[in-house]
Amino acid sequence: MIDKERRFSPENLQCLEGFDFYPRGLKPLEGRERVWGPIVSCIAPFYGTGKTTFVKVVNDQFNQAGFLVYPIWERPDDNPFLKASYKRTTAVDGGSLFSFLSQWWFITDKFEQWLAAPRDRETIIVTDLPPEGDAIFGAVRRLTGGMSEDHWRRYKEFHEGLSWNEIWPPDVIVYLTGSMQVLLDRNGTSAEDFEQGMSGDYLKALMKVNEWWLEQVEEKYKGTKVLKVSTDDFDFSDNGDPDNGRILTEKVAEVLTGLGFSQFENL
Repeated sequence: MIDKERRFSPENLQCLEGFDFYPRGLKPLEGRERVWGPIVSCIAPFYGTGKTTFVKVVNDQFNQAGFLVYPIWERPDDNPFLKASYKRTTAVDGGSLFSFLSQWWFITDKFEQWLAAPRDRETIIVTDLPPEGDAIFGAVRRLTGGMSEDHWRRYKEFHEGLSWNEIWPPDVIVYLTGSMQVLLDRNGTSAEDFEQGMSGDYLKALMKVNEWWLEQVEEKYKGTKVLKVSTDDFDFSDNGDPDNGRILTEKVAEVLTGLGFSQFENL
């Protein structure tokens, strides 16, 4: 059963014990023979914070500079379970099932896009949430009572059973951050209809699990760098300063250059 009154606290993280957000089959970057070009991913506290815009902007900027880019998108509009997973919040009306199906759909769709990526060292892969990062949202649904223990167990089994050895960790993860109030304001004014009114508990849990995941990523992936970008006063969407997209991409290119990708030195 789902606990409708369950509220998030750091102690709730104990229900995640035994689950590795970094799947055993997803091998670290260090020591692997490279078959893909540079990989840039982006994470943010919740849907509607700028991940999709990030992919669009960085894709366009790299294209304009003459690079080949393969974008991988999170496609919420195509997810047939997403709206129902937000509207149905109890065990009686099927909220847990729709939460499970929604996260299953997201990770499956992202994985399929990844497996279709060109395996060459010239193409830059730019993606919003890396496939393994989908577990952040699944975990938060569990932490805040949106997914039952049984559905969480099934999700973990499905997540761990994917062919992780077929994909690579990102070289750079851009973490789009913002103050709590700014994120709440954006959620009320620019998020999808089904996310408007998102509870503070849900947002707190997302931020906590994102940070928890990021604290370990460089050690786990052995080669990945995290670039934090505060978006409070840095709008790189069409509504912001036109130069911000270029500035953002230059920040990414600088990190890639530091990792040994010399093609970005003069970007």
